[in-house]
Amino acid sequence: MLTPEQQKLFRFLYLLANSYGTNFMEFEVEFDDYLSDDPLDSNTFSRSGWGKSTIEIPEKAAQELTDFINENVVPKLESTLDLIFRENWIDEASHIKLNIRIDMDSRQFTSELEASWYGEEEADGSLDEMPEGVFDEIQNSVPGGDVKKATVEYLGGGDSGEWGSEIEIQTNDGRTFMVPLGNETDIWITNNLPGGWEIDEGSSGTVFFNLIEKEIDVQHTWNTYNSSTETVLEFEF
Repeated sequence: MLTPEQQKLFRFLYLLANSYGTNFMEFEVEFDDYLSDDPLDSNTFSRSGWGKSTIEIPEKAAQELTDFINENVVPKLESTLDLIFRENWIDEASHIKLNIRIDMDSRQFTSELEASWYGEEEADGSLDEMPEGVFDEIQNSVPGGDVKKATVEYLGGGDSGEWGSEIEIQTNDGRTFMVPLGNETDIWITNNLPGGWEIDEGSSGTVFFNLIEKEIDVQHTWNTYNSSTETVLEFEF
């Protein structure tokens, strides 16, 4: 239930929006990856919209709106974020944002908290026959050959990716070496990773070279970027 002063504030905002020829006001508060303990500043609520759609809010009204949000919305943010974490089985976010919309047509105030985070899908596997050139190159990469298996890890994202310049070698007697990645092996990796492995959120994985069976197994995991939104406070004015 709004106090008389709060009712007066929202009536003023309603008339102000109408004077600008718009039927809503919107505000966004960015929190990066954690919620700040500091109260919100009135500068955040001194204008709504962009360009020709900008609504300039008088200082007194902006401060009153800020005080209202600090008193009625901000104290609920932590519990709302905890709810998002529980419902999505995560324990941290990469970005948090508070969205506030005041709809003048429906006389509705809505505040929502949005959390975004990086995740990953289950790994996919693909098995290929090892070319003789790759087999010979890996066998000859350590003195005496006798290589049992080799691995190369790769990581992509943001339209680029890499797998380094070395390959891990394990011999039949259990010795492990890091040796320079050969040209034949590098070309095979370049031509056989899943399409799109390096774009958007990218992906990661490991290329396993089984020299006993002469097979190459690519274990690939797609990275994802997820978000969830929960209502913090909503009411009609």
